[in-house]
Amino acid sequence: MNKGFTLVEIMATIVILAVILLIAVPIYNGVSENINENIYDSKIKEVLAKAESYAKRMHAIKAPDSTGSSPGELVAINDTYAIAKRGCI
Repeated sequence: MNKGFTLVEIMATIVILAVILLIAVPIYNGVSENINENIYDSKIKEVLAKAESYAKRMHAIKAPDSTGSSPGELVAINDTYAIAKRGCI
C-alpha cells in the first residue's frame, strides 16, 4: 500500500489556499490602510494641539472673539507668529 497524497488532493489543497488568500489579502490591506489613516489623523491632531498650546504659552495668538474670525480659527496677535487651525483636519 502506497502512502502519500495524490495529485488531485494536492491541487485541491492549493485551490483552497488560493481562495482563502484571495479573500484575506484585500481585507488585510483595507484594515491596514484604515489603521494607518487613523494614526496619521491622530498625529496631525496632536501636532495641532501642541502648536496651539505653544502659541498660547508664548502669547502669540488669542482665541477668536469679536475679531470676525470663524470658530476654530486662531488669530495672530502680531505678524511674527501665525497659526491657522482649519476644521478640515
